[in-house]
Amino acid sequence: MTTNSGNSGMLVASEIMTQNVMTLSPQTSIPQGIHELLVRQFSEMPIVDDDGAFRGMFSEKCCMRILATLVDLAEIPIRRAPTAADVMVPRRKLLT
Repeated sequence: MTTNSGNSGMLVASEIMTQNVMTLSPQTSIPQGIHELLVRQFSEMPIVDDDGAFRGMFSEKCCMRILATLVDLAEIPIRRAPTAADVMVPRRKLLT
């Protein structure tokens, strides 16, 4: 195996990582986030703010939580449409 890392044959993350990552914004509507997961056949997508800072992950699991709480949501007056940021797994939970 040949690598560019100089680590005697060991791969490093930068050699195999995705370069152009598809992301969602915190303001992405939940239906649009679900659509993006389905169309791209992804199980999750990172949420990145306008400054490019990683905020969390929107995943199939987030969608399942939404489905599980639909009855509860139907009983609450909605003042605004929920967004990806409302249901994402926050960065701090991913990194701990």
